[in-house]
Amino acid sequence: MATAIRAAFGGVRATQFQTPDGLKDVQVTYPLSHQRTQDDIKNISVRSDTGEIVKVGDLAHLNSAESTRSIDRVDRQTVVHISANVAPGYTLSGVDRAFGLKLDDLGLPDSVRVVANSNGTQQNLSDTLRGMALALIFGMLLVFLLMVALYNSYRSPLIIMFSVPVAVVGALGGLAITRESLNAFSLIGTVLLIGLVTKNGILLVDYANQLRERGLERIDAIRESARVRFRPIVMTTAAMVFGMLPLALGLDHAVQSRKSLGIVVIGGLISSLLLTLILIPVVYVRLSPKRLRPKARWVTSDLYPVELDDDRQSGATTPGA
Repeated sequence: MATAIRAAFGGVRATQFQTPDGLKDVQVTYPLSHQRTQDDIKNISVRSDTGEIVKVGDLAHLNSAESTRSIDRVDRQTVVHISANVAPGYTLSGVDRAFGLKLDDLGLPDSVRVVANSNGTQQNLSDTLRGMALALIFGMLLVFLLMVALYNSYRSPLIIMFSVPVAVVGALGGLAITRESLNAFSLIGTVLLIGLVTKNGILLVDYANQLRERGLERIDAIRESARVRFRPIVMTTAAMVFGMLPLALGLDHAVQSRKSLGIVVIGGLISSLLLTLILIPVVYVRLSPKRLRPKARWVTSDLYPVELDDDRQSGATTPGA
């Protein structure tokens, strides 16, 4: 019976036909003149299980009462969905924060809870922020562990990772100067920065270690490394900045929403270029070991290869058979 009433007043799609604008539905419903009173509902014909035609009024008693248009339930709890659009010039995160403060002043009873819709933009924003935070943490951890495996040391990767905070300073500064918000795209740019800015520290620390293996002291090695590696660092940074410039300027309307990604990358690279050449040498002098562990080298004898340390004399005798 409920299906018959719904079909009479809501309509049923009978067929479709093709038009230049696409497929159009043919909806069959009662005429508006038969949708005005309770008597119209009572006169709806319903076919019984025996095939007999009866009226709705013969089976049901109708009363008028005020109610909502629909009753929605989630986990057996009655819910009321409230939706709104964010006004131009405001951000969803700012509106959500202000809305939460207003709720605290309403003094709602304990039986009423206000939560974000599971499929709404508020919940999607919360999930995005949580996911990006985890991506940042795991990204930095994986980069650090990878460098630990490559350098076979914890100090050099730790020195290199000091270039990441200086990039965050430029990223947030770029958003503040351009008045862009910290959204999903800017967080993606922050994750991207982790890999981009660590290469500056790798260039400095790796070459400084090579110079120290040749006999230079720590200060002289990092000073010479900064001088020699300055041009490659500037060239790679400039190439990335100019590559991201069209995205940051938003020259195409299709990428307007992604401007913050380019701004974060450009701001982070510029601050990393300026501050890494100052911070990384200072940290290197303070944290790097006073004496690097010499690398083992191999010499070939008549019988089999013999491993020698750099501080041993190269003229070692061949062990007897």
